[in-house]
Amino acid sequence: MTVPARTVIDLARAEGVEQAVCVGDHALHSGLTTAFELAEAIDDAAGRTGVGRARHAVGLMSSRSESVGESRSRLLFHNLGLPTPLLNQWVYDTSGGFLGRVDFLFPDGVIGEFDGEGKYESDPVRAVIDEKNRQNRLHDLGWVVVRWDWRDLSKPDVLVTRLRGAFRRAAANGTPVGTYRSDRLP
Repeated sequence: MTVPARTVIDLARAEGVEQAVCVGDHALHSGLTTAFELAEAIDDAAGRTGVGRARHAVGLMSSRSESVGESRSRLLFHNLGLPTPLLNQWVYDTSGGFLGRVDFLFPDGVIGEFDGEGKYESDPVRAVIDEKNRQNRLHDLGWVVVRWDWRDLSKPDVLVTRLRGAFRRAAANGTPVGTYRSDRLP
């Protein structure tokens, strides 16, 4: 039996960056391993085939990524030269009222949301209405919101065009109001 860090590194060495980042993000997010343990596992793999690829993959991993869709989205941004977003930010209005937690926040005024299907299982109608209301509140603060799902990830050129359009609209809008942070206000 191998420890999770070793499994992630072996996967990166054998299969490639995308698979390793998705598995590594999950392992980090769920507490199965740490960045330190991944670094140790890379050191232990020194001289083996694919260790450079594994080192690159670990550099792209994040404990803040909560799903394979978020991990793949982040890799797409990286591979296509888009700005690096902040992950899973808590957004507040001008009076400190909580508006929502967003998947990707580009500080220049764009919020990105990967829509997996899991969050819509228990009460899809309520979930869609809540999402629309939250998006309206974000728009009111000046954020440009872009949403995508699995189908969009399979057409990266279309998604990138949509995101670049959002960056242009955000630049024309100016800086959004309110605040954001990586954890919830006390």
